[in-house]
Amino acid sequence: MNDLSTSRTAAWAQAVSAHQHLLQPGNRLRRVTPPPTVIVEAGEDVVGVIPDGLTFARHGRAQVMASGATTVLVGPPSAAAGFLVSEFALRGYRRRQAQRAAAPRWWPALLRHTVITSRRLWCEIITDTGSRWLHFAYDTIVDTGHPILAGDVLTLTFLDAEPLQIRGDLAPWCAAVIAHFRFGQDAPRHVPTLHGTYTLH
Repeated sequence: MNDLSTSRTAAWAQAVSAHQHLLQPGNRLRRVTPPPTVIVEAGEDVVGVIPDGLTFARHGRAQVMASGATTVLVGPPSAAAGFLVSEFALRGYRRRQAQRAAAPRWWPALLRHTVITSRRLWCEIITDTGSRWLHFAYDTIVDTGHPILAGDVLTLTFLDAEPLQIRGDLAPWCAAVIAHFRFGQDAPRHVPTLHGTYTLH
């Protein structure tokens, strides 16, 4: 189960197989060796390392800085009135642009590695200054009442961090494993597409 395929059909079959395997009491996944930069806690098992093929995004607002300029106007009152009308229109336009830019949305990042452990999801993202690891504890995942998996998109909501999405062929496998570690025997409710007779389209 830990030798993950990059073929979409095979990856879906592995996700269904992992889900069914973990539904059986006492079943576990084989441990694998993490990248040297991932430091696990005592009792935390690494069960999957995905070197590439997934994308990563966080949901949130951009930080938009508005800058204003001081204008000194010299001239007749009619010129001042015309200037003020156009200045108010321009400021309104800039404010609407800033509001659109700051609206909550999914912000993608390049993803180099994904590591699935028995306690946390680890994501190595690539930034302008290099790469860095982010980790997300399963016990902070919120039960939103909605499935965490839709097609090949895993969406997780947290108590103390912005939601994240992992997208790609192996996202369903990640969803199956995370659902079992987080929700136990209630996992089928969170990954219903991996349960029963659903097939990937």
